Amino acid sequence: MKRREIFIELTSLLDVILIMIFVLLTQAKAQTAKAMDEQAYKEQEAISLQEEVEDLQASLDHAWEELGIVQEENDQLKRQLMTQDLVLDESLVITIRAEDDKIIREIRDGSADSIAYTWGNETYVSNKLRSMILQDLAETEKHAVFIVFQYDRSNIYQVEYQMIESLIQEIKTTSRDMELALSLMELDISE
Repeated sequence: MKRREIFIELTSLLDVILIMIFVLLTQAKAQTAKAMDEQAYKEQEAISLQEEVEDLQASLDHAWEELGIVQEENDQLKRQLMTQDLVLDESLVITIRAEDDKIIREIRDGSADSIAYTWGNETYVSNKLRSMILQDLAETEKHAVFIVFQYDRSNIYQVEYQMIESLIQEIKTTSRDMELALSLMELDISE
């Protein structure tokens, strides 16, 4: 018996196998490229996140520094307010204002009196204001007195200004005799 020889053409089968290997390699290459792109993207995100964290840390450090400065300023303001409150609690503050046709005397506790002012009655106004201020000085238990003279340069007459100025100088002399520290502050409200 003769054996029959089967002749199989392997060329086409080899072509199919090579095509399949090519497709698999192409897919593997595409998947590898995709994985590498994803990895690069994730690395870039990680770098961006790290930079954001560093920026936030720098901002936080700056904020802590600012908070320290603000806290220091706040403490300084508290100390200044305590000092000012102590000075004001131990001082009598009298404000004299010249307005239109009257002179107003105010004390820091809120009480105020006004004296009508018309031409020709400077002596009455001076005496009345003097007696009010001297009474304030005599009744005070404070250690110091501040007289604040407020006026508007464009609305006060020279005679009125000089009368109040000389009266305050006279009261300063009297306060020395009473052994009471008195300071004068002038404030032109038009400035």
